[in-house]
Amino acid sequence: MITELPHATGVAQVPLAPGVYAYLGEHGMPNAVTVEGRDGVVVIDSLFTPRHAAHMIEALRATTDKPVVALVNTHFHGDHVFGNSAVPTDRIIAHRSAHERLLTGGDAYRELLCGVRPDLAPEIGDLEFVLPTELIDDRLTLDLGDVRLDIRHSGRHAHTTGDLVVELPSHGIFVASDLVFNGILPVARDGDLDGWIAVLAEQRDGFTGDVVVPGHGVVGGRELFDRQIDVLRGVIEKVTAVLSEGGSRDEARAAALTAAGALLHADERIDAYVNLIWTKETNL
Repeated sequence: MITELPHATGVAQVPLAPGVYAYLGEHGMPNAVTVEGRDGVVVIDSLFTPRHAAHMIEALRATTDKPVVALVNTHFHGDHVFGNSAVPTDRIIAHRSAHERLLTGGDAYRELLCGVRPDLAPEIGDLEFVLPTELIDDRLTLDLGDVRLDIRHSGRHAHTTGDLVVELPSHGIFVASDLVFNGILPVARDGDLDGWIAVLAEQRDGFTGDVVVPGHGVVGGRELFDRQIDVLRGVIEKVTAVLSEGGSRDEARAAALTAAGALLHADERIDAYVNLIWTKETNL
């Protein structure tokens, strides 16, 4: 059963397994996940603003009164971490690179998001970051007594340099965060497209379950890995084909958009892909 969160947040609570809920943002907004075990709750990502996170916690409290023992920030992008202050835990886990990016570039990224979402600017414009308190370089296992969460770094530069994924082996659930978008063109400005494709293939081949929670978009199955790979490969192929024929950036952009198809936000995000591919192929 899908439950709309209170206060018209634009986030829906979706049960995935006993004690496991996804919180799915509408119209391309970010997702989060909560996992309840015998010894407490782990929250994976904190949504776009403290208000969104507070409403998620309010919905969580309707299902359990167990304490939140940890929050996992899957990467540094603000739409996944700006709600940290509203999640009631002092243990905030992130990759070391994500922490560094928040320290060195968090203010600039906040300004960028205020431009992208001016409706949320009053909530995040002066937001004081609540930074991760526990940094990992490779992997970490959280044991909630009867539920295990395997937290892993992607192993290479992909969507960002500090992407974390979370797997629940007992439930067959994979929280991919922004390595996977469903029906939406991912933000690529901090990415490495070749590394991203390699990571997706590695994670797909190592995952034996059948539920994949994307960073944005609705929950799906293992097919989401391949769909994301196809999108990234398609854009690369289209742009490199234009380059090989001596075409212009405008031509490359138009070709890239044909590969992105009808994905949400394609027009406003495709330039980052063209820039990444153009720079790599021409060394400019």
